[in-house]
Amino acid sequence: MNARRKWVATVLLLSVILITGCAKSPESTVRSFYRAVEKGELTEARSYVSSQILQMLGEAKISVALSGETEKIGKCGGIKDIDVKLEGKGQVRSGIAVVTFAGQCPPSTEKVKMIKEDGKWKLTAEK
Repeated sequence: MNARRKWVATVLLLSVILITGCAKSPESTVRSFYRAVEKGELTEARSYVSSQILQMLGEAKISVALSGETEKIGKCGGIKDIDVKLEGKGQVRSGIAVVTFAGQCPPSTEKVKMIKEDGKWKLTAEK
């Protein structure tokens, strides 16, 4: 293999590694969802929700629910920590997320289920 082909092959290999390495884990997706809700970034928060949920509830109901959660998180002093424990293999993970607040509110434990949709982890409903 000549030097140019080796260089092209190396660049392609590094690109593949970087692209797959940057993919969010299901746990980090859950954390990103809660952080977006905390900041009131509802469009970003909706991007972490599966199309199944969006179709089932509709944009308006999702927006109202997320706005309510943003308000609740604000009243609790914001989020201090998010601990996510998921189990499963393949395209589905399920478990819990424990959200600890910076203020006086007690931690909130939520059941979460994740599916891989179009190559990205998304929150979905328990069946």
